[in-house]
Amino acid sequence: MRYISTRGQAPALSFSAAVLAGLAPDGGLYVPESLPQLPADWQVKYRDLSFADLAAELVALFVDPSDIPHADLRRLALKSFGPHSRFAPGADVTPLHPLARAVPRASNDDPTTNAPHRTPLNIDILELFHGPTLAFKDVALQFLGNLFEYLLARSKSTKTVNVLGATSGDTGSAAIDGLRGKQGVRVCILHPHGKVSPVQEAQMTSVLDENVCNVAVDGTFDDCQALVKQLFSDPAARDEFQLAAVNSINFARILAQITYYVHSYLRLKDQHDQLVYSVPSGNFGDVLAGMYARAMGVPIAKLVIATNANDILHRFLHSGIYSPDPAWTPQGADATHVPAAATPTLSPAMDITVASNFERALLAWAPNGATDVRQWMEDLKNQGGFSVPASVVDQARQVFWSHRVPDHEIVDTIGRYYDACDYILDPHTAVGVRAAEQFGAGLFPRTTVPTGNVHFICLATAHPGKFGDAVHAGLRRSRRAQGVGSEEALDALFVPPVLQALKNVPRRVVRVQDGTAAEVARVLRSEWPMVEVQKAKL
Repeated sequence: MRYISTRGQAPALSFSAAVLAGLAPDGGLYVPESLPQLPADWQVKYRDLSFADLAAELVALFVDPSDIPHADLRRLALKSFGPHSRFAPGADVTPLHPLARAVPRASNDDPTTNAPHRTPLNIDILELFHGPTLAFKDVALQFLGNLFEYLLARSKSTKTVNVLGATSGDTGSAAIDGLRGKQGVRVCILHPHGKVSPVQEAQMTSVLDENVCNVAVDGTFDDCQALVKQLFSDPAARDEFQLAAVNSINFARILAQITYYVHSYLRLKDQHDQLVYSVPSGNFGDVLAGMYARAMGVPIAKLVIATNANDILHRFLHSGIYSPDPAWTPQGADATHVPAAATPTLSPAMDITVASNFERALLAWAPNGATDVRQWMEDLKNQGGFSVPASVVDQARQVFWSHRVPDHEIVDTIGRYYDACDYILDPHTAVGVRAAEQFGAGLFPRTTVPTGNVHFICLATAHPGKFGDAVHAGLRRSRRAQGVGSEEALDALFVPPVLQALKNVPRRVVRVQDGTAAEVARVLRSEWPMVEVQKAKL
């Protein structure tokens, strides 16, 4: 099993080398040369496995045993997901929570149409927030942190690896937790100053281990991600800092996420004819894992790409045009385009303008493979966007359906499901649930509807306690919370003690105002910690 670049101009690498490299030298992302298939008897072989054992089996399909022995993969999976891991002790790593079938119609649904209340949905919430930082990123980053430590110990290198990443909130805290205290590794996480939730910022900046550095950048998440990619694309910087990637550009993250698609399917397959997964989507990594699981043999009927107002993926499925600018057309493309900015929303982890993992999917559909992908990425960079042939869009629509959810529908969905199910959704999960409602309501071409007993699995990507403002707004719309007076009383409904404890903790963060790669390089060159510990309140 070798790993190649989506852009076709980098040497093929082993799994281990691809993990440590992160981004390919040609700017592309590493993918396996061919996607392995699940064994013919996988539904019997895997059905009673623990999450850790299933992860080991699936990862082994992607890794040559001469690269990492399967016994070592099993130990890594057990360390990441077993009884003594950082996940909640005694609990399932990714439990399913069934919701009531009948939920009141959304306030903006037309009562004369086949609206959600007229087609009650079978929905299970796949809770991915039972890790140490209460977000789905923990699943991948606990594994990646242990994998980094294993590979570095095996190499016996005396050089320190600098793991560099950008975050819109959850990746940062999960990466830091997965790598804090690891030998031979420093982790530097860039986040947009003032554009992550207070809880997310506190989770990151309250980790005071000396191998951790948090950097607040004046700008957006896309600016942070661009700085990371700029440094990874610079051979001198990669060599000087021994850079390694922690964002979902690292294929090991996608690989770990495939596990919860297979695991959840096996738990529900006997009860339903068709399973549809609704996935809150920003950088496309989470739903890409579902696409790979489907291509490997998991009979997923459809994957719903649930977006907020930053809807580049939704627009692509409708038009075949991929551009941060909704008004962009191939006819009007030129080199003078001004990059579009992300729209701030109540679901900030999805506030992106470009989905960095999408080129992995494009490679699977492109008529001319990496040649097409390379040209499309050049057009995106130089002209502000690109369009693809109809055959590419047709292939995408075989796998995906999409829906865009505005903020007012996020608030409405949180309130309705609290009333109907006594269950509190975080704003990102609310996007996924609302998109599932729209899919189930028939607001799509009938030719794309799966037949039979359809069941929805909505991915819950974060604990609601991490997004107090959005959840408060939703609960204020509910009847159940009408008698709750103060903000503190509302918090008591959904904010766990581990997050309450962040209200007054020491923290450390480096502020970068000029937003240049040179300034980030200065941070990497410095001896840590660079600044004193400060106290702050949420």
